[in-house]
This record gives sequence, C-alpha cells and structure tokens, in this order.
Amino acid sequence: MKPTPSVMRTVVRLSLLFSPSLAAFGQETSPPETRAPNVIVEGRTVRHRATEVSEDPTALPASVTLIDKRELDRKAITTYGDIFRNVPGMWVNDYGQGGVANGVSMRGFTDGEHGRDVLVTLDGMPLNVNGSQHANGYVDLAQVIPELINRVEIVRGPFSSLDGNNAIAGSVRLYTDATPTSSLRLSMDSFGRARAVPIFGTQVGDGHLLVAAEGSNGRGYTDNSRAQRLNLFTRYVFPMLEGVGAVRVQAYDGDADAPGYLNRNAIESGALRERAALSPAVGDAKAQQNLVFNYRSNDAEGREGGGWVFDAYVNNDQRKRWTASAAGNLPGNPVAIRQEYDQLQQLGANLRKNTSFDVAAMPAQLTVGASFNRESLSAQRFDANQARQVTGMNRDRRLDTDNTAVFSQFQLQPVEPLKVTLGLRYDHFRHDLTTTANDTAVTGASVQPSYGIASPKAGVAYRFLNDVGHRAEVFANLARGFKTPWPFADFFSVPSRRASPMRSAEVGVQGGTPDNSFTWRAALWQSRQSREVFEDPVTFVVTDFGVTRRRGIDLEAQFQVSQATRLIGSYNHVEAKSLTATAGADAIPRIPDYLASIGLQHDTSWKGDGLKFSIYDTIVGPMALDPARTVQSRMYHRLTGNAAWTPAGWHGATVSLSLFVYPGSHRNLEETSFDFGGYAATSPKPPFRVVAGLTVPF
Repeated sequence: MKPTPSVMRTVVRLSLLFSPSLAAFGQETSPPETRAPNVIVEGRTVRHRATEVSEDPTALPASVTLIDKRELDRKAITTYGDIFRNVPGMWVNDYGQGGVANGVSMRGFTDGEHGRDVLVTLDGMPLNVNGSQHANGYVDLAQVIPELINRVEIVRGPFSSLDGNNAIAGSVRLYTDATPTSSLRLSMDSFGRARAVPIFGTQVGDGHLLVAAEGSNGRGYTDNSRAQRLNLFTRYVFPMLEGVGAVRVQAYDGDADAPGYLNRNAIESGALRERAALSPAVGDAKAQQNLVFNYRSNDAEGREGGGWVFDAYVNNDQRKRWTASAAGNLPGNPVAIRQEYDQLQQLGANLRKNTSFDVAAMPAQLTVGASFNRESLSAQRFDANQARQVTGMNRDRRLDTDNTAVFSQFQLQPVEPLKVTLGLRYDHFRHDLTTTANDTAVTGASVQPSYGIASPKAGVAYRFLNDVGHRAEVFANLARGFKTPWPFADFFSVPSRRASPMRSAEVGVQGGTPDNSFTWRAALWQSRQSREVFEDPVTFVVTDFGVTRRRGIDLEAQFQVSQATRLIGSYNHVEAKSLTATAGADAIPRIPDYLASIGLQHDTSWKGDGLKFSIYDTIVGPMALDPARTVQSRMYHRLTGNAAWTPAGWHGATVSLSLFVYPGSHRNLEETSFDFGGYAATSPKPPFRVVAGLTVPF
C-alpha cells in the first residue's frame, strides 16, 4: 500500500526540473577547484554579544545557543536527535518505535507530542506539520543527514519576530553545509544496524555541486525493531544577482517495524522481557521529496546586516503509522491495530530584508519580511489486522491550511553598552476542513475558520562589565507567542476556537572572556498560556489543561581548562502546572522536574596523530506521567562517550567509537514512558550500545 515511486526515480525527475547546470555534472570541469561563496544554507560561525546590532540570532537579548560544525563533530551523533542532546535545557526522546519522530523539548514543554511546541526549519523550510493527525505541530527530522549540518541556531522562548506558530517553547534553525568535505562514512552498532554516508562535492561551472546519500539497515535492541532508510541529497550553489543562490533536491524513503509500548510493571517484576514486542504489526513507513531554493544577496553597504534573504520550497510527505493497544500492554492479549495515513503537500516562501543605518549617530538595524506556508493534508485512520491489512475506515478528512505572516524587528544602540530590540509579527490563518461519508466520527462536515493574531516582542540588553579579562551583560525579554488549534479535531468540537496566545518573560545575565575560553549564562523565565490542549499521540485522548504556567531557571557554563580540554555543565529546573485544574491534579505530564549535564571535551595531537574525545553525563529528573502524579517516571542518567582517532599516515581517515549507557537497574525504561490509564507503559532503551565508525575523505 506504499504510495510513493522509487526514491531514485523521484530524484532524477526533480533534478531535471530545476537546473540545467546539473547537466554539466558528467562533463569535464576546469581543474583548479575553488570553493563557492557562502550562502544562507551554510550559516555563520561568528558569535555576537546581545548588546551588538546584528541580524545574527546570538545577538538577540535572549537565551540563544549556536552549535557550529566543529562542535557537531565532537558529538556522538548517530541520528538527528543526537544533534540536540546535551544542549543546555533541551531534552530529546527517541521513542524507539521505528521511524516515528523524536520528541524535542525545552522550556518546560512536553516531548510527548513529537516536538510540537518547538518551531524547526531546515534551510528555511518549516518542518512542523500543523494539521497532522498524530500531533498538533508534529515535527519529523527524518530527512536530516547529520553529517551535512554545519550550523544550528537555538532560541529559547518566543522572542524572535522571525518565528510564529509552534515557537512557544522556542525555535531551532538548521543549516546544511554548502561545501562539505567529500568523504565516505561507514558505521555499525552493537546490534548489527549498519549505516553508510557518501558525500561528494565538485566544482561545476561557476558553482559547486554537492551529492550525498544516507543508507541504513538492520535491527535494533528489541524484538520487531528492523529499520531501513535511504536518503538522497543534491544541491547546486551558484552566483546569482550580486549574491548567492542554492537549489536543493532531496528524497527520503524509510520503513520500520517497532516493538510497541510495554507494561513497565510487568517488565520490572520479571513477567515480561524488556526486549519483547507487543505485536508484529506495529511500525511505520515514510516517503518524502522536496525542492528548496535559497538566495542571499551580498551586503551592498559593506556592513553586516544588509541584503535580501529569500527561501522557497515545495514538499511532498507521505506517512503511515501502525499502532497497537492491548489489555495491560502485554503480548498475547487482545491487540487492536490502528493505521494512520497522512499525505501532505506543502509549499511556501519567506522573504526578508535587513538594513543597517544610523539614527542620530546611533547604530540601528531594521528587519522586515513576509512569509507564506500552505499545507494540503489528506488524513485517514483505519482499523487493521496483524498483517497490516485494512479492515475498516473510521476517519477521512481533508484539510487545507494557509498561513500568511508579516514581521519586523528593530534594533537600536543608544549608547555602546545598551541595545533595545522591538519586534512585531502578524499571522493570518485560513483553514478549510472537510470530512467524507467514511468518517464515522463526523460525517459530511465542513468548517472554514479564518483568524489572525499579533505577536509583539520587546527586549533590552546592557553590558555592565567590559574589561580586558571579562565581559558581562544583563538582558530581559517580553514577548507574546501563540499556538493554533489542532485542526484535525478542534474545529469540530469548538468551531469558534482560535489561536491560543502565550505571554513569556525572561531576565538573565551572561558573560565570559573575550576569547570565549570561559562563558556562562543564568536566566529566570516564566510563561503563561491562555488555553493549552494535550492530545495523546498513542491513545488519542484529548486533555484540556486550561490556563497553564511554566517557570524555571537555566544555568550553564563552559570552561577551557587547557588548550586541549574543555569542561561543560548546565542545570535547568522547571515547574509546569495548570492554573485552572484542581489542586493536586494540576501537573502537566511528560516534563522532567530538572535536567543536568556535565561533560568533558578533549582535542589533542601527538606525532601527527589526531585524537578527539568527549564524555557527557546527562541527568533527567522524575516526570509526572498524569496530572495527579500517581504515575511517575524516575530520575535516570544517560552517559555518552565519543572518541575519534585520525592516524598520521592514513591521509585524513578517521576511526570513531561511540558509547551510550543507561546505568542503574531498569533505568533504561524511564526515557520513554507514558501513563496508559493508571500504569506506566514504556519503550525500553538498550542499557549499553556501541557504534563503531570509519570516515575516509576523498
């Protein structure tokens, strides 16, 4: 029933559409090879202060983290979720259920709905699906090839005017490398799952052509955990209109079997093996193809912050998911199979202009822009048998969602230590939701809600220390974010429902040495949302928490012990509760009470050999799994180690070894656990996993 053509045929068809320059790929090219100029897809590596006028997000008066290529290379990355692990205040949950999207959480927003409250973009294309029947804002990064990412920008909270819907916890912007090193990476883990990533780049005409692929196959820790994927990526970067353009084509295809969620009490009592599978029918399949265009003009004024940025994209995404529920979640009990099928067509564009100028001799910058995103979604839900054969349909819905937005952000530096930031964003949404006669819940219905919402932002940063050995600045933010309703269901239950606004405030202090050998940040924050709804992606039970409040403290620091060694530490405490629920039953589930991490990075060389290694201990506090905290998870550790050795005589080839450990009895059951009506269901992680790799440049 898989509805997609072969990946290779799709790539060929799309490639022929967008660039005659690719026809030159098989022809001779002029031999000296030169690197193409940087483009927006490559990002930047300069870190700014919050008191400086700059378009770079690290200059926002907010808690912002930049991860560049050098830092990514130090991480133990085997899937896209590992990009965000050990980032202060971020929690990643790999559900272990096939290819289903990871949970990505920060600022006290739950991971239980696959990162729905974190806006994620890849080279300017938004990845959240607002109308997905699995979650409101479901974000799947399956198409991301980690080796191609060279910059990650993380903004905590809704404090950037560039970010709209789904950014109430914050935003993540991923940029791929325009000209990565040509190489072949091979790896295999201790359960036999193999992965290969070939990357090839060459000069073609005036630009640079990149062709890459990712393929993996094998089983995982649990029974019924086979997975395979093929990911093809090509991009051409070229000079264009006094700037740089890039055209990217990507095609992804993957399918997997999954163990399903098991009864945690039965595992701990010994009645059930933790590697058991609930049903052989559980799993998923996904196929995705997209075409992305990026353009960034040169800065005509010769000052940072000038020029045009334009992104456009077309995306086709088809997702199937087979889930199972059983009495007590024990294999052998009666099992009902449910199949979801989402078919998404998406197109959109965003355009912005950054202008730097002076106002009465005071440095200033104005960013203005507009964006449009359209999702056309066909969503169906079926009953199925153990062979994944459909036995009946119970949902059949069509949804079109248009999101048009305009935004502006103004920065002014009245005096050198002080910067003021003001922003305003306005989003308009139009939904067209219909059901067919096959929809047994709502038959033959149609609603077309249309509404708008404004999101003002304000921030200030002041540098109070700036001597030769240390600098420090204080910052504060006020902002309004918002979350649109869940179109798949909300408009039928409450047709007048509109976007739920959230007010957020933050105050912090940060600083460090001029050479960044020592950096630190501390922040207090609070958010209040007028109406928060949680849709359980497994049971599909909808809980209305009403008015909710989150508040917390973030602490982080990095210290360069020596030229080769760096220590990293962070602590984040969160309180999340419903203000309208009954006292004692007001907890918001699936949010750790605290997160803590300590790590060590070491880079050295000896007689020409290069050695890099890192080790992290991430501590995740207990979580309420239901509002009354009658079912909870326990605190657990996740130890991660990564070592890479580049022998002097191997012409740049690198051998790597990564370790992932959950120490403690049954603590590997805690990362992925849910309340299934009075008991905890879990997806066990391997207590110990090893990944060996080899990277050969060419």
